[in-house]
Amino acid sequence: MPVKRYIDTLSILLPAWHNSVAEAGISKYQRLAKLVQQAIEKGQLANGSKLPPHRYLADQLGVTPGTVSKAYQELERLGYLQARVGDGSYIRTLPQTRVGPEHFQTQTRNDDGLDLRHNQHIPTHEVELLSQYWQQLAQQPAYIQQLSRYSPEQGWPQHRQAGARWLSLGSFQPQTEHILCCHGSQHALFSTLLACLRAGEVIATEHLSYPGLISAARILGIRVLGVAMDEQGILPDALESLCQQYPIKALYLTPSIQNPTTGVLDTQRRQQLARLAQRYQLLLIEDETHAMLFDERPLPLSYYAPEHCILLSSLSKVACAGIRAGFIHAPARLINKLAQAIKAQSWMVNAFGLDIASQWILSGKASQLAQAQLHALQQRKAALTPILEGCQYRSHSHSPHFWLEVPEPWSAQEIAANLQQSGIRIATAEDFAVGRQHQPQSIRVSISAEPDDLGAIAQAMQRLRTLLLN
Repeated sequence: MPVKRYIDTLSILLPAWHNSVAEAGISKYQRLAKLVQQAIEKGQLANGSKLPPHRYLADQLGVTPGTVSKAYQELERLGYLQARVGDGSYIRTLPQTRVGPEHFQTQTRNDDGLDLRHNQHIPTHEVELLSQYWQQLAQQPAYIQQLSRYSPEQGWPQHRQAGARWLSLGSFQPQTEHILCCHGSQHALFSTLLACLRAGEVIATEHLSYPGLISAARILGIRVLGVAMDEQGILPDALESLCQQYPIKALYLTPSIQNPTTGVLDTQRRQQLARLAQRYQLLLIEDETHAMLFDERPLPLSYYAPEHCILLSSLSKVACAGIRAGFIHAPARLINKLAQAIKAQSWMVNAFGLDIASQWILSGKASQLAQAQLHALQQRKAALTPILEGCQYRSHSHSPHFWLEVPEPWSAQEIAANLQQSGIRIATAEDFAVGRQHQPQSIRVSISAEPDDLGAIAQAMQRLRTLLLN
């Protein structure tokens, strides 16, 4: 009999189950999953603890084996459980405690070879423009003195005006008073989480999402739930289902050129998400960093639900990452909270980097850099796409990466390990996964990661194609 192996688990779950009160609209499997989740978060069930078999636990609780199976499946989807074929189900580390093992190293090339994990801007003529800026600024000592002082918490007015211009798109014309300045999109995201969510609260996101969100949420103690996706991106019905089950406070997403799948939400789906935000009082956090090269993108969610949306963006992917300039567009009710979050981290933003970005935006040079970036990207795609003939992949004409499907019998991790032996590093779906349920066997390969060596990228792509097709 297996009783001894599970007696500790049962001693926790049985009293909790019998003492719990059924809630209206909450099924038995959801109730059981919630009890296990609470026991994990309280430290009563340790990481690696084995749960009883489905039928055995069902007999002890007086429920059907199907109820236990559904509860285990829900816990696995949320990242609290790991099912091992032939060996049972085990408690596992919460998803928000995981960060992709090496995905946030910012170096691109090292002595070990070629790193194709990171999207970044391809150098064009930004160095020339930087040189011009510093030469012109040197002739304006009074302005240098202004930029050297402490700036307002939201940023200098001229920089906020530039931010409004940068985020404008068609009918969406932001007002300067709704803009805050920040040090790029990651700083904008961290500031938003710090201002708008508390430890223990829940944020939803695409089940394949930006690793920087997972990292920031872990640091702040915010729980992350993955939402099912299709080729466009997040599914509104799946989000609504989660809203009915969990106290979700916010939704983070990349609606245009989704990272990593490259999908673009159409207008109808954006409107559906806006209605859900209003119905469930969700804060929508949309990240347009990768989308700034895509002038034909649909209007942002902020256009459809301005009181429920925060829009983040920067110049890092299209112009120059080193100036660390980004912008937040938010409803008036959140401006002060966001400003205080920025102040708590760095007191103020670096005015010189923001001034470079602002002058480029207002003079049209940022748009010129964006066009040069797009041209460089499309030249690379024209050279590299034929190499992938026969492979199953997705990309967007304005995306700096390919999202490739790994065919059986390979797994994404095996492909990555094989390439690493050749000095080539790529990202797998695991680097973007919120929880580990239903991960696709896919990999992301950036074609902008090595700015100066297109030949090396081509050789790496050829090596990848050989692995995938053989």
